[in-house]
Amino acid sequence: MPPRRSARVQSLVVATNASSGTGAVAAKTKKVVKKSTKSTTNTSTTVMPPPDPPFSTSTMQSKSKIADPQTPRKRRKVQASPTASPSNPPPFTPTPSAIHLMMTPLMTSTTPLRAAYSTGDIDDATPPPPARPIEPHRTNAPLADSNHPGGGAPVVAYASESNESAGLPAPTGTTATLLDEACTHLCQVDPRLRRLVERHRCRIFAPEGLAEEVDPFRSLASGIMAQQVSGAAAKSIKNKFIALFNPSPATDVDSNHFTPLSFPTPAAVAATEITRLRTAGLSQRKAEYIQGLAEKFASGELTAAWLARASDEEVLEKLTAVRGLGRWSVEMFACFGLKRMDVFSTGDLGVQRGMAAYLGKDVSKLKAKGGGKWKYLSEKEMLEHSAKFAPYRSLFMWYMWRVEDVNLDAIEDMAQVHWNSSLFRDGRSKDVILHLYELRRDHSDAAICQALLEAVAQEFLHPKAFSIFLTWAKSDEVIALCIRQRSSLYVRGLGIKHFGKALTDPARWESAWNMMGGTKGLVDLFATLSAAAVKTLASALGRCNRGQKRVEAREKAVEGLLHALLPTHYPGSRLESQDKRPIQGHYAQLAPACSPEFVDQILNAKDESNPLYRGLPSSRLIKAHTKLLRARVSRSLFDDVNANNGDLQFLEAFLYSHPTKPAAQDPRMSESMAFSWAVLQHRLNMGKDKHWSPRISEFDVWSSLLRRSQKRKLPEANIRDVFELGLQSLAINPALKPRFQSTDIWSTLITRWRKSPNIYEALMALALRLGLSGTQRTIGQDFARASQQLEEKPELRWPLLRLYCLHVPKKGFDIETEKNFSLLSNQSWSPDVFSQLSGDQAIRLLQGLYEANPDHNFLQPPRRTSILMTQNVKSQRNFNVALLLTMLQRNDEETQEKAKSAVDELRKKAATAKEQSDRAGYAAAASAYAIASGSLDLYKDHTIWQQRYVRDPLTVKAIFHRSVVMTDEGVDLLSGIPQALPRDTHLSKIASRVRKADEVLMILHDTMYLAKREPSFHLPDWYGVTSLFGEAINQRVSRAKKLQKHIQNSDADVYAAIWSGTLEMIEKVDNDFLQAAHGPIKALLSTLRPSALAASTAALLETGNERRKKQDRQPGNHALELLSYECLLQLAKSDKPELAQTLVLRTILDRPDASSWHRQLLSVKFMKSLGAKEANELLLAFATAIGEKLEEQSYVQVGEPEAPKSAPPQSLVKVTTVKYLAQLLDNAEFISADGAVEVLLELFKTGTHRDIRLATLDSLLSLLNSICSQGDNLWKSNALAAKIMAALDTIIPIAGSVNERRPTRPEEWEEAGKTRTPPDISPVSDSGIPPLLNAILTAPDGRQYPSLKKLQAEFVSRYFLPILKLSQAEHGKWNSVFLAKHRTGLTLSDLPPTPISPQLWDDLVARYDAFIPQSIIEDFNKYIIFTIAPPSNLGELSKSFRRDVKLRNTPEVQHFLFVYGQEMTRYSDSGTQTMVSKIHHDTPQLSINNGMNFERLRDMLSEHASLFLDEYERYTDIWDDFVHDLRPPTKATYPRESTDSIRSMQSRWRRSGRLLLERVTSLLSEARERHRLDKKSGILPFVTKPCLWLLPFPSFPEEAQADKECKAFATGLERLLAVFLAGETSVLQWPRIAEDAYTVSDLLNTDKERLSVATYIGNRGDSKDGPADQRSLALGMVRVMLAMRLVEDARHGLTKILKRSSSGEAEHLVQRLRDMFESWHTHANESIREKAAAWKKQQKDLWKAIMSGKML
Repeated sequence: MPPRRSARVQSLVVATNASSGTGAVAAKTKKVVKKSTKSTTNTSTTVMPPPDPPFSTSTMQSKSKIADPQTPRKRRKVQASPTASPSNPPPFTPTPSAIHLMMTPLMTSTTPLRAAYSTGDIDDATPPPPARPIEPHRTNAPLADSNHPGGGAPVVAYASESNESAGLPAPTGTTATLLDEACTHLCQVDPRLRRLVERHRCRIFAPEGLAEEVDPFRSLASGIMAQQVSGAAAKSIKNKFIALFNPSPATDVDSNHFTPLSFPTPAAVAATEITRLRTAGLSQRKAEYIQGLAEKFASGELTAAWLARASDEEVLEKLTAVRGLGRWSVEMFACFGLKRMDVFSTGDLGVQRGMAAYLGKDVSKLKAKGGGKWKYLSEKEMLEHSAKFAPYRSLFMWYMWRVEDVNLDAIEDMAQVHWNSSLFRDGRSKDVILHLYELRRDHSDAAICQALLEAVAQEFLHPKAFSIFLTWAKSDEVIALCIRQRSSLYVRGLGIKHFGKALTDPARWESAWNMMGGTKGLVDLFATLSAAAVKTLASALGRCNRGQKRVEAREKAVEGLLHALLPTHYPGSRLESQDKRPIQGHYAQLAPACSPEFVDQILNAKDESNPLYRGLPSSRLIKAHTKLLRARVSRSLFDDVNANNGDLQFLEAFLYSHPTKPAAQDPRMSESMAFSWAVLQHRLNMGKDKHWSPRISEFDVWSSLLRRSQKRKLPEANIRDVFELGLQSLAINPALKPRFQSTDIWSTLITRWRKSPNIYEALMALALRLGLSGTQRTIGQDFARASQQLEEKPELRWPLLRLYCLHVPKKGFDIETEKNFSLLSNQSWSPDVFSQLSGDQAIRLLQGLYEANPDHNFLQPPRRTSILMTQNVKSQRNFNVALLLTMLQRNDEETQEKAKSAVDELRKKAATAKEQSDRAGYAAAASAYAIASGSLDLYKDHTIWQQRYVRDPLTVKAIFHRSVVMTDEGVDLLSGIPQALPRDTHLSKIASRVRKADEVLMILHDTMYLAKREPSFHLPDWYGVTSLFGEAINQRVSRAKKLQKHIQNSDADVYAAIWSGTLEMIEKVDNDFLQAAHGPIKALLSTLRPSALAASTAALLETGNERRKKQDRQPGNHALELLSYECLLQLAKSDKPELAQTLVLRTILDRPDASSWHRQLLSVKFMKSLGAKEANELLLAFATAIGEKLEEQSYVQVGEPEAPKSAPPQSLVKVTTVKYLAQLLDNAEFISADGAVEVLLELFKTGTHRDIRLATLDSLLSLLNSICSQGDNLWKSNALAAKIMAALDTIIPIAGSVNERRPTRPEEWEEAGKTRTPPDISPVSDSGIPPLLNAILTAPDGRQYPSLKKLQAEFVSRYFLPILKLSQAEHGKWNSVFLAKHRTGLTLSDLPPTPISPQLWDDLVARYDAFIPQSIIEDFNKYIIFTIAPPSNLGELSKSFRRDVKLRNTPEVQHFLFVYGQEMTRYSDSGTQTMVSKIHHDTPQLSINNGMNFERLRDMLSEHASLFLDEYERYTDIWDDFVHDLRPPTKATYPRESTDSIRSMQSRWRRSGRLLLERVTSLLSEARERHRLDKKSGILPFVTKPCLWLLPFPSFPEEAQADKECKAFATGLERLLAVFLAGETSVLQWPRIAEDAYTVSDLLNTDKERLSVATYIGNRGDSKDGPADQRSLALGMVRVMLAMRLVEDARHGLTKILKRSSSGEAEHLVQRLRDMFESWHTHANESIREKAAAWKKQQKDLWKAIMSGKML
């Protein structure tokens, strides 16, 4: 077992920074691999490399033992890592021990030389200096000044023997002899150590170890970073931390290019915000530790000089005062970092174990000794045994680790247990538990707990990890450790929780109690805990007696604890708490864990001063001492003599909730329920005069018992007994009645009676007698409310009413036998009561009440619209009762006769009434009687009779009011289908009723139609009639579904019987009725089967067509059409969509103005639902029909008069509909490609509208694209592709005409020539080309139709060239007519042969140059030259057109000016630019024999250049853009292209674009020479730029050739500049020449090339020469300014170069820049010096970066 360290080992370990093997790696690495049997990954724990010198692997694998002092314990084998080598570091351990490797990368043969001092990392060693004096109690390592790294010599305690510092003890030796002297001393004191000393040489104190220079701040800070994290994480944190203080991207500090200066100074860290430090991955606490440490170094409180000279005690005292550094860490730093010789750590477990083994003790059997479980020796023993080795106890301690094979490099392992922190933090609970089992193999649970607690204390582990650990450990010792620790309240809380659980276990409680120190330990613990923790612990102790058998010993222990905690109240206790805090109230939580006798004493004493009595926890006490408290409660409840009101605090709990366990007498009830039952029963037995506590109500006890009985689903007999118990309590105490009524116990009882009438009937009678459901005066209302609960069992309503009548009145009566209902008189009864009873029962009750209430309106008006709302008609009372009786007996013939007579009588009264209100009242009453009778004949007759009042506005308003006609009974009657269908219902009877109902509805419709003729007609007065129409149909729809199931007839029969007549009626009514009934009719149609729906839709469409033919159609007459469209859509979505096929086609063709519906009717979903044949037939028929319609549609011909604008459009087919059809066929799934092509061809032939042709063309091209996507040349053999290509031939005459809307026929051209009227010209789109022509022209370019790109050659030869030729010819005809009309004096030969749009040429050349003949290029060139240098007479003509406002706004003049009146005003988008793009980067790649020729194109462009030069003042901007477009391609012009791509473009430019640039440059030179010879005063461009661009510039050369090519380019550039500055005139132009020279920056591809050229061009010649001529001065100024511009442009790349300034090449370039800057400042020319000074000020940062070598 490896030695365990002190748990305080959480701070940084600095010792290994300087001691663990500087320079080459000291030793092989030991590696312990633990394999989990369940985990899928292996967790390896690695011990860090030891700090002693290199030794063989065999030595590592062999166990180091001392002859005499050795432990007999068997050790685990430690396997050496096969990969541990100086060049291959071992993997990091997932513990804080990885801090060592984090700070100390291994040295390799490629490691570069280090700086002049060491940072404290093991690979920062310097060569050993000469021997210097040392003293064991002072620092013997050279220390760097952390505040000024690299700023001077390292600090040492003794510089030399002759220069001893004042106040320091005399040195005792030198670095060269220290190790030998120390080893000799150890062996002299104990010869047994000699073998160990000989085997292991301690390199730490060897000369090379003592020579290592240490940066104390870096070492301490790096160690804090690595606390409790894995090695990899520590390394990452350190890299990020260093990167925070470097402006450039972070360099791996452990890489071969590690720069010691990159670690920040203490001042920099102290000035940095905590939040910024945390971005490096530091926790809040670590960031605070490091910043605090930095502040101490920055302020001078800690310095290298002080650390070097201070004594051992002073160092320990001052460093342990720093947050984040503990005693152990400081001891290790003093020993292994400062190289102090007399340091001895008694708190390190490894040292303890080593000394124990050294002294011959059995380490595995050692017990706790003098202050800790795992202290193998007391501190006193360790100090006594080590004292004899002074002053070299540091070396002795090192060898004590070696005794037990303790790897010294594991010294920084801050915990003795190697737990996986990342797994604890991020792993699953299962994986954490597996890891804990692995740890348990080598460590006890307590040791693991100590390590985890230490991690929590240092905030390296979240306390919640203990929720897993404590549950897994189940150790009383671990629980005690968690409770006693002070670093985490959460962990303590968990420990208390588990302690409480342990006490609950009868077999375990004693062990847990003793582990806490027994009663004394707990008393002491309570005294040290916080108030909150005291409460938590007391609560946990108090729970231990819950739900368990009594453990008397535990109860006595808790009682003893209480006696000790409360000595004032229990003075006889042997132990007494010394805690004076006022927290005794919390101790009452312990009472439930005490014995019943103890609790009984507390309750009997009633001592208010006793905190146990005041704070007794009722609920816990009840759970622990149920029997005791229940007995006390019973006495207090019923015994008024021995009552104790204090016990009643437990009463509610016993009655309502506790205890919940099953009762002994009836397991289905809880003990609490049984207690409640017993209490209530006892109350009944006692009588109402006996004592009962006023604190609780009998009703509350009973209602709780009832609720729980129902919840537990007790047998019905038991629940019945509970009800009986409650009603008996009510009988004894009537004061409880309001409580029973307020909680609606009556409704609960009815619910139970509904389920079991026989069981509860007696209780129902008792409840009614006790008045739970009201009184005799409210029987009607009470029964109405109660009967609502009997919807599921309506047969119980009459028995319930019978119970009411028998038991509510004092003298009850039986309604089944009694005829006198006087006891029920003068009460209100709801009509719903009678509708809920059976017919006979309702009639008996209603007649009895009618006779008992001759003068009282007992029937309440219903809340809904009903004929029963009228209670009185003049003097007649209970009119609504008569109506209700009529409705109940409407099947009786006598009743029908009475109803007819009543209607007649009311009509007579209405006819003879003098007052209008009386007339209206009697008429409305007659209408109600007719409805009540249920006779449609009577209602029809009465409706006809009512028409007489059409001319009486007030009466008609009353009798047709919504409240009269829109009653529920009226709607029910006019629906035609009864709500309750008799068993013998026949469809013929239903059909007869529906027809009669339709007749009534039509009479109402006609009545309203008659009323419309009257001046007093007001539509809102008739809303009731129109709404009645819709509601009747709506109810008919809903009842038809039930009818269908009831009669089981076929759908066709139901349709013929009901819906055929209904739909015929719908076709007849006007728009007002249709709008009101739209929703119901739509719902009606949705119920029809497809065949019936198709017939209905056809009828609706036909009716709509007939109405369309009427001349008096109103704008609002759209309801029927809207309904027909919705029906058609529904049919299309039905199960038989083919039924809609013909109707959809007919609707679209017959109603072109409904185009918004066309898309919905002809939807993709509908087409997909059709079969392949049906879809093909529909679309083809549609296309054919469209063609026929379009032939009927006339277009205005040339010379024909245009239709007046006021005339209505006579469109026979909508263009949008045809366009949609074409778009529908675009890659459609519902039709084959052949079928789609057939339909599209039909549309293309007949659809002359441009939009139709565009949509059709798009679909055809999409189909062709799909065909071509199948293979490279398969389209050639595809018949469908050939058919489409042939169809596209028809585009040629259309696209080539001057008007693609309607191509001009030959006879129209002849007529135009005679009349001199040019035909209309096609308007152009945004592309500058007519839309149809543009669509076909862009088709094969690959953007919209990618697969058509392979057909480019076919499209050009077959379509584009013929279109171009035809367009030139047609446009020529148009030009002839135009020139003749305007008498311009020009002929057709004066104009170039231009198509309708010159953009056609440009697009053909730009897109398809490989297939364009040279002849087309020639024509295009003529037009370009025409725009550059137009004839003078044409220019005058264009000006005259523009001056004439009226003329210039005509379409024909605008077109002429668009083609011939436009001069070239910009280079962009011009024909010249198009031609340049064809040869700039390469020669043309031709696919035809007569294609464009490079030489000819160059000649054409040369001609353009000559014309630009001839009119240079007019074409200045165009010339600049033209020449700029000729420059070579570089990275500046193509920044997104790769290096290889640009290199390829430059290579091709040299054989194409360069030749053109040379020709243009030559033309320019010749032009300037002619100007000079002719002494012309005009201006011409300078030849500077073209000549510069022709220089041989570097083109991504190889690294070795880069500088050479840059130098050659600079040389050629200088020579060219010298030529430009030749002559006095040219010298004066030096600023412009310099400006032109700036363009060479774009010729250079990289910033490095720019800087290199700058150094050569800006530093040429001797700057210290004497005065020079003007030409030299000008040349020098141009060179300097050009160099400045190149350096500015290379600013970004300069940063990268400065980063690599350590490399020879980069340093050489930077030095050349510095030399160039110096030469400017010392130049003989004052102007250059001034320019340099101004530039230095302007580019301050740039100048400083280059001169200092620091990055920007």
